[in-house]
Amino acid sequence: MPLFPRRSPYLKADKLHVPEAYNMSKTVHGRIGSIVSIHNPSIEVHMVEKGINTGTAVIVIAGGGHRTLNVGSEGADFVPFLQLRNQHHHSSEPVAC
Repeated sequence: MPLFPRRSPYLKADKLHVPEAYNMSKTVHGRIGSIVSIHNPSIEVHMVEKGINTGTAVIVIAGGGHRTLNVGSEGADFVPFLQLRNQHHHSSEPVAC
């Protein structure tokens, strides 16, 4: 889900055609470690099954800086963990991670 519309002043229009570059993890086969050349930032939404959805949202913001986004160990790796925690915890009380 893009953060900004195509003509947003927050985007560099001359860079939108440049593809993102995915750096694969050197330790986990098939896993993206980081992404560079991000000119149209976005958010990924990972939903759980309707029957176990408590209505609670968790925002995980991967680390990095102005040039690199560390999506593997600082982002995507937490999705399965949080989904599993939700399956075992069906109340609206906070879940300790």
